[in-house]
Amino acid sequence: MNNLVVRIGAALYPLLTAFALTGAIGCGSVESGDDGVGPGMDDPGSDDPGADDAGTPAMPVAGALDPAFGADGILELPIGHGYAGGIAAQGDKLILCSTIIDGANARVHLQRVTQSGVIDTQFGTDGDVAIEVAGTNVGCGDLELTPDGHIVVVARSAASSLLKTFDYNGAPVSETTFPALGRTTALPNGRLATSYIATDKLVTGSLDAMGANGQWKASNIGDAASTVRGFQRSDGSLIGVGRFGTTTLSWRVMVSGPVGLLEVPAPAAAGTKTNDLLADAAMFADGSVFAVGGMDSGTEVMTARWTFGDTPAVTVDHHTGEGASMAMAVTIDAQQRAFVVGSASDGSHTRFAWQRYLPTSTALDPAYQMAGVASAVAPMGNGELVDAVMLNGSVFAIGSFATESNAPRIALLKIHQ
Repeated sequence: MNNLVVRIGAALYPLLTAFALTGAIGCGSVESGDDGVGPGMDDPGSDDPGADDAGTPAMPVAGALDPAFGADGILELPIGHGYAGGIAAQGDKLILCSTIIDGANARVHLQRVTQSGVIDTQFGTDGDVAIEVAGTNVGCGDLELTPDGHIVVVARSAASSLLKTFDYNGAPVSETTFPALGRTTALPNGRLATSYIATDKLVTGSLDAMGANGQWKASNIGDAASTVRGFQRSDGSLIGVGRFGTTTLSWRVMVSGPVGLLEVPAPAAAGTKTNDLLADAAMFADGSVFAVGGMDSGTEVMTARWTFGDTPAVTVDHHTGEGASMAMAVTIDAQQRAFVVGSASDGSHTRFAWQRYLPTSTALDPAYQMAGVASAVAPMGNGELVDAVMLNGSVFAIGSFATESNAPRIALLKIHQ
């Protein structure tokens, strides 16, 4: 997880085999004898193409792709070949971070697009900002917008992370080099909470939007393998979420206060399966932390929620089935529901996948799509979503897609919230 290109390569490329293409996009099935028409679905016999079989206008179904966006909800972005990295909302527009490949060169790029996916040429140079990063395995590790309007990018290479700050329209402001940073979380005071690994220890802390004035705290054990994100609670304590161990890995959080280091125990139903990927984490309004990833080599999605009261505790859950192959990023909606994006294998394709959970919970929302999960076939057969943001009643998710014989491309999905 310390490098986006490594992350995407690990999750997407091994699955880009010579799968047959399919023209169907969406999830769910129609049982024998069912005409496929129900509430919120178009009735082929209706005079109004936007009406259901009761003659009333069709209402958007939560979790369904917006058919008016791109091609049935999926839009290939005209920004070249490469890998998706991050997405953030800036007013009524979207900032995208990607790794664009040009021959043997890879550069991190920013674009600003409208909610219809049109490049905003007022941003950067004709809508594009290029970020030069020294080293190999270059990739966009994170994208964050601060309350004062700064755009903060973590651009990674095999050797280090470059934290670079831009103004509202993409003009560079500052840059600072760090060890391999996790994702950042913008704080109300304008600072950034983050984490990194140093000498096998999880280091968590905060710094200003210019990458300066850091305040750091290291864990007291030295087997930290990776980290995904840092947070700061309302009481000022700093939280780092990481993965520890060399053989049997475990998820833990480090709190810069009396709580100390908390470990996620392996759920009993998981047996001896390895917690082999910690993908991302987010903080609920109550100060608890939700984390998500894959276990048993990506055949199950695992979730965890830490609470930090007088008696700190952790809840662990996991699920298999459609949408369960790989989780990559999580965001929290206004109802305090975790929304997770990633990929899912259906035996023929690696599909774009997304899940929604119950409020402040690790359990899937059974009322959402297919028992909490949804997926769609990528334009060329195989794809993976890596980040998402909520804007004006929709979820915009960014991902990469490709087949074995084609260079990777970048897509934007619009999903009804």
